[in-house]
Amino acid sequence: MDAMALKGIRVIDVTQVWAGPLVTRIMGDFGAEVIKVESIQRPDIVRYEHRPKYPPNDKTYNQGGYYHQLNRNKYGITLDLSRSKGTELLLQLARHADIVVENFSLRVFENFGLNYERFAAVKPDIIMLSLKGYGDSGPYRNGPAFGSTIEAMSGFKSLLGYGDSVPIYTGACLADPLSALYGLFAVINALISRQKTAKRQYISVSMHEAMTSINEEAFLEYGIQQRKPEQWGSGHPCFSPYGSYRCGGMIHG
Repeated sequence: MDAMALKGIRVIDVTQVWAGPLVTRIMGDFGAEVIKVESIQRPDIVRYEHRPKYPPNDKTYNQGGYYHQLNRNKYGITLDLSRSKGTELLLQLARHADIVVENFSLRVFENFGLNYERFAAVKPDIIMLSLKGYGDSGPYRNGPAFGSTIEAMSGFKSLLGYGDSVPIYTGACLADPLSALYGLFAVINALISRQKTAKRQYISVSMHEAMTSINEEAFLEYGIQQRKPEQWGSGHPCFSPYGSYRCGGMIHG
């Protein structure tokens, strides 16, 4: 059997919640060695999501089903990045890694004194992926973001609903897995490029831009026709039959 596609690749995972951990989880699924970095003072918040109520014990931080689903095939380490010793240890890890992934808001990594240049100084061919709500520039660059807020800010939420109803949230935080896949594809391409050029790369993925990329028809409709896109509910403006329909009765086999 051939080796897994990312075997021999080491990833430093400084991510939380969904978008970032999903990128590194898929890398781990394909054989990469992923080292997840958390702090005791502020662990990944999804450690406490979807925990069983019984039996209770003192290790509730290890019971979150959502956390385990997103962080399988990873090693774990705790570092306090608010202290210089913590950032020094993180940079030592990066010296022996291929990829660094982080998804903090811009100001957080800046407050830690960490950026792409510091990682590149210790590992000249490092590949770094930053997943941000609104990218590295612009008026919202320091804003925190979740998939639900990005659905609204990108205009996607306004397309969901029925007729003149209020906009409807998908309930799936679609911006998270979408931006995660964009980031993953970019990192894989950077690895292929590094094999040919030996050059490092910095990749910045904006969740807002990723979500906006699937709204192109709505933007064109408004930009060209000056018409606000309609809410089609479970229907479709072009295809028929397309939607949810009442049935005449149950069919029993």
